[in-house]
Amino acid sequence: RVDREQGDKAVEIPLFLFQRPHMRGFHFAWMSFFVAFFTWFSLAPLLGEIKLSLHLNHEQIFMSNVFSSAGTVICRLIAGPLCDRFGARIIMSATLVVGAIPV
Repeated sequence: RVDREQGDKAVEIPLFLFQRPHMRGFHFAWMSFFVAFFTWFSLAPLLGEIKLSLHLNHEQIFMSNVFSSAGTVICRLIAGPLCDRFGARIIMSATLVVGAIPV
């Protein structure tokens, strides 16, 4: 709902109504961000177990973190133009699907 006397500014934001495509997009965006954030940071508490099971030393753990961060930068540089061309929804969905395979 907008108020005509205040320059058509919103006077209420119905967060729990999924009928409008803007609210569906908002909710899917924060849910996909949560899934990506959760899977990215789920490895830190498991690092000790991963180190033992894969017989990694401290230097190998350090290098895996460096390559992981570098890979993120490269993927962002690739995903930016793809989002411009195909749209953020398709690229984010594809990223989550491909990223879910190893998890």
